[in-house]
Amino acid sequence: MYQGEEQAKENALLMIIFGGTGDLTHRKLLPALYHLMSEKSLSQETSIICVGRRPMDDESYRADARTSIAKFSRTGVDEAHLSDFVAHL
Repeated sequence: MYQGEEQAKENALLMIIFGGTGDLTHRKLLPALYHLMSEKSLSQETSIICVGRRPMDDESYRADARTSIAKFSRTGVDEAHLSDFVAHL
């Protein structure tokens, strides 16, 4: 195994958000996590699983997440970073 692969495995994170379709997630959690990832404070090996009561497919959820992050982010949104972030959802 290469040193880079070992480092990536050490920094890997699996996060589960219960209430993934809720207001708190869309107003606070997703924008905060987007900011951390865009600042490289979260590993690229991070996976975020959002669980909610409303049935929704992956693409619909990612589209809603994009909208929420663009609306509620305190910093500007970079489209490349946003696309990268929602791929982890």
